[in-house]
Amino acid sequence: FCQNELERLSLNLDKFKNTQFLLVSAQSRYAIKGYAQEIALYNRPGVYLVSDKKLQFGKIFGTVPVPTNFVYNSQFLLKKRLIGMHTINDLLQIAEGQ
Repeated sequence: FCQNELERLSLNLDKFKNTQFLLVSAQSRYAIKGYAQEIALYNRPGVYLVSDKKLQFGKIFGTVPVPTNFVYNSQFLLKKRLIGMHTINDLLQIAEGQ
């Protein structure tokens, strides 16, 4: 996971309304949990942390550079795929449908 992006997300999570985040990392679940606790992202509503040590995510979604954000609507249709670093405002605008 991209630590800078996660830290900014943690600080701005309350700005996202009706939004869920599935955060996937190749790190162990213990490393993910430890870091998420460190930046106050662990056990936050709408945040799901997943360890993908076998690197299956890239096989399912195609080659995925890190970081990549996938934004889906409530019908689970892909709205946008963002490759590379993006600002919290970028994510907010997409999540709000702007």
